[in-house]
Amino acid sequence: MKYNPKLVSMYYKQMGLPLPVFEHQHIPGRQFRLDIAFPDYKLGIEVQGGIYKKYRNGHTSISGILRDMEKNNLGILAGWRVFIITPEEVCMMHTVKALKTMIDLYDKNLTVMCPTITDN
Repeated sequence: MKYNPKLVSMYYKQMGLPLPVFEHQHIPGRQFRLDIAFPDYKLGIEVQGGIYKKYRNGHTSISGILRDMEKNNLGILAGWRVFIITPEEVCMMHTVKALKTMIDLYDKNLTVMCPTITDN
């Protein structure tokens, strides 16, 4: 983990976000955990720090990638929305804005509409 949970909590609070939960087990009966979560909003963050490592291990190994895919898919099925970001992005303004947008949409019982991609 390349970010300090106490500093992240203080920063998010200062930016008007609810306090996050770190290492949150979001899928009942499974050991999967989100790096940062806002459980009341079913909103999470997965921080991909391993992308900078020279050797593949943990989350960057084939088995680790497959585990992460399973975790992400089960989270979607359980109604979670998860941003996958780098450690540098944890406290960047675009992350805060995205989190605020998703919390606001959750409060209004809305979802983000994505444009339809068509083959031409």
